[in-house]
Amino acid sequence: LSAETSEGGLYEVDMRLRPSGGAGPVAVSISAFDRYQHDSAWTWELMALTRLRPVAGDAGLGDRILDISRDAIAHGKSASERTIDILDMRNRLMRERPARGDWDLKLANGGLVDLEFILQHAMLTAGETSAISSAIPDAIQRLQTAGKLSSEDGETIAASFRFLQSLQQVQRLATGADLSHESFSSSLRDRLCRATAQPSFEALTERLQEVFATVAALRCKKIGPLATES
Repeated sequence: LSAETSEGGLYEVDMRLRPSGGAGPVAVSISAFDRYQHDSAWTWELMALTRLRPVAGDAGLGDRILDISRDAIAHGKSASERTIDILDMRNRLMRERPARGDWDLKLANGGLVDLEFILQHAMLTAGETSAISSAIPDAIQRLQTAGKLSSEDGETIAASFRFLQSLQQVQRLATGADLSHESFSSSLRDRLCRATAQPSFEALTERLQEVFATVAALRCKKIGPLATES
């Protein structure tokens, strides 16, 4: 995956993130994977597993790994213990990787990370494998069926994801790591408005703050407040 070719590297893979550390095996047996996820995985590792999806290879093997992963996500610690772990992780992320500007759509209070935490928290506390999916629309529907999200909360999450991701796609292509609106050109501001059907950049900015506030309030309700909010 990480081999350098004449065209450059295909993927950057951080091999330090293996469960057994930098000296551990690159691949493990299915039984070892099963044992680790059920007996040793930290809550944040199970949060990451909610994004798991096979992309190539034997379909039967992929289904088996998904079954193991979803069973580990659905069972284990109590919902209250997992909620404490997830809130602690969100607070730690806020301290160690604060938003880098007023347009940090990912790390802002009420941004994409909060939306992901809300969905992952719901999946980890639902107690049902049927409530787990790596696809956002499908996950929302499954969590509503499981009674973990109301129809209103589900629509709020879906609409907020659509809005923020529409902005993020344009922003990343145009500005890269620059996350302050002060450097946005007039043409970029116009393109961002068109991406979200907003009449002006001022209206877009106001709408962005409304979305941040709505998502932050939902995260407070579902998981808890950040240290700065309490």
